[in-house]
Amino acid sequence: MRKLTARIVFRGDQIRDGEGNLAVLLDSKVCPAGMSAINGNLAFGAIKGNKTTRSDVVRAYLQSFLDTKVPTSVELPVELVPEHLRHIVRPCVWLWRSLYGHPESGYHWNERFKSVMTQMNGVHLDDFPSNYWLPSYGLLLSLYVGDILVSGPEGRHESFWAELQKHL
Repeated sequence: MRKLTARIVFRGDQIRDGEGNLAVLLDSKVCPAGMSAINGNLAFGAIKGNKTTRSDVVRAYLQSFLDTKVPTSVELPVELVPEHLRHIVRPCVWLWRSLYGHPESGYHWNERFKSVMTQMNGVHLDDFPSNYWLPSYGLLLSLYVGDILVSGPEGRHESFWAELQKHL
């Protein structure tokens, strides 16, 4: 059996307003975890009694709302057009969720993840973007787009992942 993975991506190079002009969006940049932070995370996991685990966040970006000041609609690809819209030549719908590829999506996903870390009492490491210390677990977490890397005491990972899954 073959396993296929697909990703629907917002094509951010042709964003237009209602009159067909190029749209001006919020310039919101997110700085993902850097290599030095990831290496530090891996080093923490290599300490005797610790380990490192990782996971993809399922539908990461789609978990956040696209809270943009510029309403965005998208033209649906033929494969995704619902039956009730098939009579329309180029059906468009409002984009409410942060679809990967939209210039503001990374920012909104990052804000959503920050709120989850706050709920779990995670402490953001100021010098290392997208990295958190989880004192109640003794774990160090690095987020890179939709991937999470966690290092710390071997016995704490399973309960952490179970708790995180409740929040995401």
